[in-house]
Amino acid sequence: MKKFKIFSLILIALTILLTGLLVKTIKAQTTNSFLTGDITTVANITSGTSGWQDPVSGNPGEIIEFRVYAQNQTPAVTATGVTVTASLPSTASTSPSASGTVSASNFPSVSDSATVNITGGSSQSFTYLPGHVRIFSPSCLSGCPGPDTVTSSGVSIGDLAPGESAQVL
Repeated sequence: MKKFKIFSLILIALTILLTGLLVKTIKAQTTNSFLTGDITTVANITSGTSGWQDPVSGNPGEIIEFRVYAQNQTPAVTATGVTVTASLPSTASTSPSASGTVSASNFPSVSDSATVNITGGSSQSFTYLPGHVRIFSPSCLSGCPGPDTVTSSGVSIGDLAPGESAQVL
């Protein structure tokens, strides 16, 4: 009988320990997160680059378009107040890069950059063309015009439910 009580106590202690480890593991796996990696990509519109890439080659004067991709990777948690911001370099370079950041009120921000390798070796910079922001999201599947605040305070794309994504071009 005494062996049974000791065995029962050990079994209860192991159960409590394993339950605590399981809860910590589940909490670690449910950290709110956006997709990371190559979320900022680029296309050379003038040369007809197929698909979004990073890096891409371009000649001086060509039209280059950047895309920032946001996707909620967290099950059962909606990303609220999602904002996408772009940053263009202020100095000319033979390989200028633009960066994109995705943030939300309840998620940590993620950032990435995309590079354009200038053909011919001359230094170039980017110029944002007002009125060219487009947002593709669950509420705007065919693309909607966005505000010119993408390079300053950012563009609000609303909330993203688990698994939902949006793109800002």
